[in-house]
Amino acid sequence: MSDTGHEYHVDPSGSDTATGDVGHPFATISRAAAVAGAGDTIVVHEGVYREEVDPRNGGLNDNERIVYRAAEGEGRPVIKGSERIGTWSRVPGHDHVWTVVLANSFFGGFNPFAEPISGDWLVAPRR
Repeated sequence: MSDTGHEYHVDPSGSDTATGDVGHPFATISRAAAVAGAGDTIVVHEGVYREEVDPRNGGLNDNERIVYRAAEGEGRPVIKGSERIGTWSRVPGHDHVWTVVLANSFFGGFNPFAEPISGDWLVAPRR
């Protein structure tokens, strides 16, 4: 931790409504990244973190970066961009084909049917 920065802690058993100190850690790295600023340190404790982390506050210069590090004396934290889905079912008559139905909310704000397409070589079809 830097002399001027705060130290935030993240643990899968924590809560994103907590204060982020060692006794009251955040549950997600994303929450810590949202509150951390230049010179702060984020200590990530052992566990599996299934999330997309988009640190928006990267620090102002080499002396005031936000440092992300694993907690000392613990196992490694594992960051996965995947989600665990337990509702798979086998397609009848196909031994190696499985299916799952997911709510649109599973994908957050991403909508593959609404993504704009642009580029120099794009030619829109004539109507």
